[in-house]
Amino acid sequence: MELTNITYDIIQKFCEQKIPEGQKIEYKTSFPKGIKLERSICALGNTLGGIIFVGVKADKKTNIPETIPGIELEEGLEEKIINKCLSWINPPLIPEIRVCAFDSNNKAVIFIRVPKSIQAPHEIMRENEIFVRTHNRINKANLNTIEQLLERRNQQLRGGVSQLTSCTYQHVDTNENEFQSVMLVPKLGLQSDLIFTKTLDNALKEASRVVNDWNDIKVSVYKVELFNRSIKGRIRAYAQIFPDGRVTYQEPTYLNEKALDFSHPMLFLKRCIEAAKKVYPIFGYHGELGVGLTICGVLNVKIISPKYRFFRGDFTSESNVIHIPRTIDLRELEKLPELFRSIINDYCRSFGLSLESNKITRLISEFYSME
Repeated sequence: MELTNITYDIIQKFCEQKIPEGQKIEYKTSFPKGIKLERSICALGNTLGGIIFVGVKADKKTNIPETIPGIELEEGLEEKIINKCLSWINPPLIPEIRVCAFDSNNKAVIFIRVPKSIQAPHEIMRENEIFVRTHNRINKANLNTIEQLLERRNQQLRGGVSQLTSCTYQHVDTNENEFQSVMLVPKLGLQSDLIFTKTLDNALKEASRVVNDWNDIKVSVYKVELFNRSIKGRIRAYAQIFPDGRVTYQEPTYLNEKALDFSHPMLFLKRCIEAAKKVYPIFGYHGELGVGLTICGVLNVKIISPKYRFFRGDFTSESNVIHIPRTIDLRELEKLPELFRSIINDYCRSFGLSLESNKITRLISEFYSME
């Protein structure tokens, strides 16, 4: 919504929806003292952007807005916030600010909209500290997060193209260079790294069971490796979970059979995203995930899946590596069907195949019934 269209009535209706404070929303009862407001603006800009309401009281336990007491309406409130940002945030980060006056009582609510900054990381000057937003809290950024913020800035300088790292490695233990791979990457990394011990966290175990039937799990300080092996020991699927929250999955295509099964990696990606919604918040991450599907060594092969009879034929790709990157927000999983529609469209284009919209809809519907 345009800033000029924001009014007290709109803010009141928003608060009546009882949306709790979270990754992108912060409520402040009064005008913050010291540099608390600058920290909040800095943290939102470094993370995913968001909105701050000054003059809205939220319940301390539920973080749901209760009342709108407002703050004293006085001249220069907008300039005061801008000057604070210029004085304390480096490089400068200036949010959109709208002072919304009540009809009476000389009160107002300040609406502050902070963009997801392409110049991140921003620091609080004189303290030399970088803050990020983790759900409804403000935390100091760790080294891993700072490195990712710098990479975000560099991507913008290179032209704003953000892609997941393409999975071009060979399949583990088999020297296969023909495989399909899925990758999940928290866009800002986990604020506290996963610590792998011999006894995995119960939530992590549950997530592992959701995404596949693993019959061999190897745990080290640096990663968890999960294997799905046949009776003869042949690797049917392999996954890795890293301390910064990255998850990679591979399955060999064994293209001597000249058939590329489309359903397996897509089904894994769906289950993995749904499991991520349960697991990542435990470690303080509620934001966006980079997801990707990679197919390696797929020249002149047949695409096949038992349920999708119309999705069969011989197609030739222009490259033996196809990488399809996307982004999804963990709080918006109802958009998963559209995400997969987009991935399927790219998948088809990579093989020179065109599917009608109703067939893609049917494909997604059948895919979602494969549980």
